[in-house]
Amino acid sequence: MGVAVARGDPRDNRPGVRIVIPEHPAQLHLVDVDLDHVRRSYLRNALASLPAHAELRDIDIDFLAAETRSGRAFVEEIMDELRAEAG
Repeated sequence: MGVAVARGDPRDNRPGVRIVIPEHPAQLHLVDVDLDHVRRSYLRNALASLPAHAELRDIDIDFLAAETRSGRAFVEEIMDELRAEAG
């Protein structure tokens, strides 16, 4: 088993199964990604990794803001929303 590497259409990529390298530059394409969705997912996982009843310190919030390339207010707002959803 393992990951197969082949040349062809990159749309045939399957994470963990097959890596397809384009045969021609015309086969390259862009995929738009909603970065706010990615940031929210990152913050959800960060919140889930906290021990029970632990609180984020100022340094933690500053780190998360830098990691998500957002502001401190954004991180606090999303974290408050995620806590409300969970609880």
